[in-house]
Amino acid sequence: MSWPYAHLLINHFPVVLSISALVVTLGALLLKHRGLWLTAMGTLTAAGFVIYPVFFTGNEADHALNDPWYIHPGIPSAGLFNDLHQE
Repeated sequence: MSWPYAHLLINHFPVVLSISALVVTLGALLLKHRGLWLTAMGTLTAAGFVIYPVFFTGNEADHALNDPWYIHPGIPSAGLFNDLHQE
């Protein structure tokens, strides 16, 4: 598994967990259940812990995409097809 793929796989977890925690927090405030409140805090804690692997894989994915294997240096891409369209 490559770094960009791993990052795309896990980068949505903190967002989804944070939104879920917000919904559960609102439910806990409306229903006044301590169990819901603890679930919301646990979900926010899990979202906080997931941020570290997301940041690490994002940093590695950035390095991997800045130097792709399929682009060879010294081959101009902008002027490659300009000769074909000149009359």
